[in-house]
Amino acid sequence: MHAIGRWEIHSGEDRGREAGRLRTTDLKGLIVAELVVVLAIAILLMGASVAVIGGLHDRAKRLQSEAELAVLRNGLEVFRGVYGDYPLTGDAPTLMNRESLDARMAEVMLFNALLGRLDAGLRPDSRKRHLDWRHLATARAGVGVDPVGSDLVINAFVDPWGNPYVYRYRASAGEVWRAATCLIYSRGPDGQEIPPEHGAFDPNARLNRDNIHG
Repeated sequence: MHAIGRWEIHSGEDRGREAGRLRTTDLKGLIVAELVVVLAIAILLMGASVAVIGGLHDRAKRLQSEAELAVLRNGLEVFRGVYGDYPLTGDAPTLMNRESLDARMAEVMLFNALLGRLDAGLRPDSRKRHLDWRHLATARAGVGVDPVGSDLVINAFVDPWGNPYVYRYRASAGEVWRAATCLIYSRGPDGQEIPPEHGAFDPNARLNRDNIHG
């Protein structure tokens, strides 16, 4: 390169070296940009995959819950066929002052009634079971399932999210009940609900939208 006054004259060799440096810099910048794009696409695909897998997992749990609720509902109808009514939900005297379970007393009543330990009026009974319980999970695995007997146990059937299935019915024969039948359902993935009043249930309430009914 030669300077003439304020002008600079580059030789062909100088221009070639500068062009090579520019091409190398451009190439490095292009590679970095491509890597960023590839990484961004990979992250998006991973996120989409996680969302799809999570959605499938949740769907599988919902289907499992629907199947289990069908078993429980069938057991309740068999029970009503035997006793003329669904299990009430009042506190049985033999369960008073006993060890508590993370479930409402109604769910404990349901468990004992369907396993042949209570009649519709919550009086001790020892008839055969009213459902096939072998594919149902319980809050306390193996507790109170075998053998059939009149001894009452503190246990409950639980949904795929580990929460007791909710059982709603009259606490006593004289209580007003607005629904045509008893209510049996899962609170769904969030485990929350707005409880019904005397059988009147609001499925559109925010906390009830993911509930699954049998």
